[in-house]
Amino acid sequence: MMRTTQEKLTVDYHELPLALLDPCPFKFRPLDYAVVERIRRGSRKHGLLSAILVVPKGGGRYWVAYGGHRLKSQAMEGKTTIGALVANLSLEEIGLIAISENANRNNDIDPVAEGNFFSDLVQKGRSVADLAEETGLGVGYIQTRLDLARNLDPAIQTKVSKRRLSIALAHVISKHPRSEQLVRLAEMQKRRQQLTWADPAENNECQKKCPVHCPKPYGKFVTVTKTKPSGPPCAHGIPDNQYCARCEGDKE
Repeated sequence: MMRTTQEKLTVDYHELPLALLDPCPFKFRPLDYAVVERIRRGSRKHGLLSAILVVPKGGGRYWVAYGGHRLKSQAMEGKTTIGALVANLSLEEIGLIAISENANRNNDIDPVAEGNFFSDLVQKGRSVADLAEETGLGVGYIQTRLDLARNLDPAIQTKVSKRRLSIALAHVISKHPRSEQLVRLAEMQKRRQQLTWADPAENNECQKKCPVHCPKPYGKFVTVTKTKPSGPPCAHGIPDNQYCARCEGDKE
């Protein structure tokens, strides 16, 4: 059960043995060994700059609410203990904290796993508004993940989880009956492949130099007639009502 507003959250700092720590049972984000290695290098010189958060599991053991990358880095360094904040939280609260912490740090987390977690809480009587308020992520964020978990074909869910398909496009597909979703996805992807991107003129330096019109160095682009974003006029001869559609247009 989630705590009531009258219950006080208590947090204590301890140096805990790594052998007593178990990973969070909710898998929202795969372990990124590039991040682990970066933490390892930094901790060799400065030590860990922040504690992990854990909650009692029972039997003298603890769940790791967040800080899995820090924990792995210290294990790889041969450390036997780690600084940890021990909080009196429930498993449900751990999941909400993990989602909120990773999302607010712009980490890639599995939206389908998020949706399954939110769906379990909704079945237990929580509302979408409650979850949005507790995570600070907004009603639209929560509802999109719920739709992906509840309505999307499993084969398409796998693509989303592995970041092979955008959340926005998958959400559109989820509005169709499951029996039609794979066909709809194939049709939409085929239409995208038929889009023709024209090579820029050889003397067009705007793409390389002008961030107002073309902030990313794509090799191919088209210009579209559209109101120019605010900023200085282009110094490279591109009309004010045109800019790179590849940079500005494809934002699902």
